[in-house]
Amino acid sequence: MEPNHTDHKPTRSPVWSFLLDTAISTLIPLVVYHISRRYFGASELVGLLWAMLYPLSKSAFDLREHRNVNPAGVLVILGILTGVGALLLGGSPRVLLIRESLLTAAVGVACFFSFALPKPLMFYFGRSFVAGNDPVRIAEFNASWVYPRARFAHRLITAVWGCALLGEFAVRTWMVFNFSTSTVLTFSPILFNATILLTMLWTMAYAKRARAAGERAAAERAAAKVTPLV
Repeated sequence: MEPNHTDHKPTRSPVWSFLLDTAISTLIPLVVYHISRRYFGASELVGLLWAMLYPLSKSAFDLREHRNVNPAGVLVILGILTGVGALLLGGSPRVLLIRESLLTAAVGVACFFSFALPKPLMFYFGRSFVAGNDPVRIAEFNASWVYPRARFAHRLITAVWGCALLGEFAVRTWMVFNFSTSTVLTFSPILFNATILLTMLWTMAYAKRARAAGERAAAERAAAKVTPLV
């Protein structure tokens, strides 16, 4: 029996779902961190470790129940881990200037490590942004993985984001060791925002072209199956 699509309840838009998940995944660890610091006298390191409980638990639940990676949770976990790493490195002025880019470096490294997984990291980010929590859209997005063109697109996007984020970290680090603090503070936000904006614009343009090419290929396959009337 074919599914009755009229019974499918409307859900939040994928973009809204992505932003809401990101806000919740960020807010709860932040609240836990401040409560542990203010009311329980935890050190900064212990506070960060307490803050990791929610995103770790949420990610474990999503993997077990839905076989799904929550991109917002991944970002929060990487952010907290980089904060812990920065604390362990000490509090020198140079470390503090580099600290803001440690998260971008961690995500960049995660992009390349994800090639060892069944699907690259940006596949999950793309699915969360395009499909949100809609099970129908998620199933459709997952089904696209069977096509070589789609697999290549997701891997290329992941590689480009990895290079862009690691490049931003490398340039910032070079600036820290070659320019004054005031110069780094002035230009590092410009560097970060330009990197993210340009990479996002490229991703959207490339995804649009890849989607159009995939639709043309599907139409050609469908046309090839049609037997001409004699």
